[in-house]
Order: sequence, then C-alpha cells, then structure tokens
Amino acid sequence: MIKSDLHINSLSDFIPTLSLQIKSHLEEQLLKLEKQLLKPQGNKKYLRIKIALNKTERTKESEKRKKVIDSEKITLLSWLKNQPFKEKIFWANKEQTLIVAGVGIADAVQGSNLDEFNCLIDKVKSFSVNTDDTQEVRYFGGIRFETKFEEKFFRFVLPCFEFLWEEGELYFVCNIFKSFYNNESLIRNVIKKFDRLVFCNNDHFFDDNDPLCIEKSISPHFFERKDFPEKKSWSDSVAYIDRLIKDNVVQKVVFARKTTFCCSNSIDPIDIIRRLATNQDNLFNFYSQMQQGEAFLAGSPERLYLRQENQIVCDAIAGTRDRGLTQRSDEVLSQELLSSPKDLLEHSYVSKAVKDSLLTLCSNVESGGLIEVLQLANVQHLRNTWSGTLKPSISDWDILKALHPTPAVGGFPKDRALEIIDELEKFDRGWYAAPVGWIGNRQSDFAVGIRSGYFNRGKFSIFAGAGIVQGSDANEEWLEIESKIKPFLNAFH
Repeated sequence: MIKSDLHINSLSDFIPTLSLQIKSHLEEQLLKLEKQLLKPQGNKKYLRIKIALNKTERTKESEKRKKVIDSEKITLLSWLKNQPFKEKIFWANKEQTLIVAGVGIADAVQGSNLDEFNCLIDKVKSFSVNTDDTQEVRYFGGIRFETKFEEKFFRFVLPCFEFLWEEGELYFVCNIFKSFYNNESLIRNVIKKFDRLVFCNNDHFFDDNDPLCIEKSISPHFFERKDFPEKKSWSDSVAYIDRLIKDNVVQKVVFARKTTFCCSNSIDPIDIIRRLATNQDNLFNFYSQMQQGEAFLAGSPERLYLRQENQIVCDAIAGTRDRGLTQRSDEVLSQELLSSPKDLLEHSYVSKAVKDSLLTLCSNVESGGLIEVLQLANVQHLRNTWSGTLKPSISDWDILKALHPTPAVGGFPKDRALEIIDELEKFDRGWYAAPVGWIGNRQSDFAVGIRSGYFNRGKFSIFAGAGIVQGSDANEEWLEIESKIKPFLNAFH
C-alpha cells in the first residue's frame, strides 16, 4: 500500500487536486509490478494497488460525525455521477464505517443458479495466493429474488477503480486482472483507463456554501404514477391470503407492490440515491448501475448477514409503525408496536427462521438480546439480532442458500409463501428483497434489498411489501407501504 503525503480535511478538498499525485503513484507501482504480472509462467494473476490519502478530521461526537459522513457520501456520489464509465457501484454500510464508490469492471462473475455462485467463491478465495489484501477485495452485486426468472440470476463485479472510505481513512484503489491485458503494456492500458476519470467538480447539484443543500431547481419531475397491483386488486389479494391463513395453508405472506413513475426530463438515477443517502440513519445505501440509464438502488435497514472470518451476525426485522409528529406521539407508537400481538407474531416468524437457519450453519448461536424498536426517518420496526460461529466447511454460498429469503420478505412456511407470491404478484421482483452487497475472502456483507427502486430509461419503479398475517387489514397494509416508500417520494421533490 502506498501512502500520500497530502493531508486533507474533507473529500471535497481532494477531488480537484489529487489526480496528478494519484496518477504518479499508480505509474510508479505499475512499473515495479508490470514484469512480474505479465511474466508468462507467473502465478500472479491479480494486482491491487491501494493508495492511502491521509485525512486529518476525525470526531467521535455523534452529530458532528454524522454531518461529516453525510458530506463524504455526497461528495463520493457526486464524483461517481461525473464519471464517463457505464458501470458504477456505490455501497455504504449502516454503521457508516465503510463507503465505496467504484467505476468500470476489473472482473465480473454471473450465473443462472446458486450452484454457479461457487465460481465466485473459488475466485475470491484464490486471492489469498495472489495478494496480501485478501480481506479487502470486494465483489459487489446482487441475486434475483426468484428462480423462475432465469436471466442473470446473480451478478457481481470488481470495480476497476475505487474510492474507499474506511473508518475515517481514505484510499484510492486500482484492481487489475492479468487476463484483461494479455501481453500488451500494462502501464499504457491502465493509465489510459485512469485518464478517463473526472476529478474536477463540474456538478452544480449543490449550493457552493453548503454541500448538503440540494438545489430544488433541478429536482426531477415524476408523473403518471401506476401501482401494481392497484388498490382494489391489492385488497382482493390480501383477502385471499387471509382465507389461506385461516385455513392453515400458510401463516405469513409478504405481499409486495410496485409503484412506477415516468420522468419528465432526463435524470441520472444517482441523483435519487444522493437524496436518500443523507439525513437517514441505520440504512445501507446500495447503487448498482449496469449500463447507462439502468440502475438498481436501495436504502435498506435490514442486514441479511455480516460475516467476519467465521463469525456471523444477522438481523431479524418485522412489524411497522409510522414515526410520531412529536416525541410523545413517537413514544406512544413505539410502545404500541412493542405490545402489538399482530406485529409480535409477524416478527416471531422472522426471528425463528433466522435462528433455525443459523443452527444449521453454526456450531453455536446466540441472541443479541430482547426485541427493540428500530427507528428510521419515516417508520419504525421491531428488531433483534442473532449471531454465531460458522462451522469450518460453511461458505457464503451455504449462508445465502440457508438464509434467503427470510420470512421478512417471503413468508412462512417459506415454500408455500413463495408459491403464493408467484401466483399473486404480476411483476418481476428482480433484486428487490434479495441479497445485495459484497463478498470477500475474509468478510462479506449483504443487505436485504428492500426500500428499493429500479431505474430504466425514463421509468422508475419503487418496491415495498407488507407482511400479511392473521389480523392484517388491507387498507392499513397499503398505508404502511406508502410510509415505506415516502423517502423515495420525498426525494423526487
């Protein structure tokens, strides 16, 4: 790893000034490693150049830290928007300790079923032979919710270039695969790609005096809202599910709705994730742009799992109430949620399923404690966590297969609930409610792709679902979904 001598106070300071220094360091390292990487009989197939950019501003004060992190996220997203690459990735974990903005593709792995996911597992493991930074190599992507849609069941990419913000430290990363260059000049080809990067800030999305102040003048206008299903069909389907519950066919079904808008002007979907990425705590921010004009984005509160070596942690989240307009009303709603038989029942299915899945994967499983209320900007949920020590033979493939989908996004029992979802939902969930995140050798982190949207050439679809259990009311569940998509609706205006 290379260390820069330049100290900076914020990301907005470095973007216009560091490109020449980064390029100089990059060329220096490429020159040292080119012969070794391109040696015909060489074992080294992969190269990762990581340049440390010192930062001086650190704070533990929560409000100040939040403002600093929001500013860093927005600046990285602004940098990402300006890049001329069609493939773009953004990730920020809910603890706000890791932020990654990546462009281009150094490598990509995709397949049509979970068995082919082993190819990705094996490739990530092979980095232990090729680099000392195995725990830092991250493939970003997602897996489709259903198996009935065969096209690109999963896709994960390793960005060519990354800006990495980790625990208050900033890095620039270049990922290189030998197979991408053959016997051509490594330096010439990598620097040619690097020269495409844009480091000047030509984005007028923000007020010069306040980088978190979004100018209303360019706010995209959305129109022609359509709900799938419409409200009457929604009520009929909820009534149908209720009959199945009463007949003991199923106990819980997570019934989803897709709300689609047309855009009146040409917008960049990064504008939407930039609005979602600030002023909201306890959320994962995920953005995957496959090509120009097509992207999936999410602001999810739910972690499917975090694996650190052989340790795993999972969320169990279910049950919903709005946030109160006053502190007193907020407390009343929280207590109402904690004492609601319907919401506690809904949460119990999720918590039990997560625990049971971990028992098949782990040598020991522990509860994170009592059920608590997770408060978000617009809604609040019941939440508890489970953790464990993975058995020696368990891989990320095993974990994903065991955990996904939990009753938080599918239902209970799982197989019967999925059959009902296939029967009632007339749209493709895609990455909605599916695992999205990154996979590495020593660590992996996946969110559940809820509170998400899909942008495709002038149309934007928002996805959200409601857990239907005994005692559910169709109108209340419809309003719950409205509350869940409110951050997206606010981002439009």
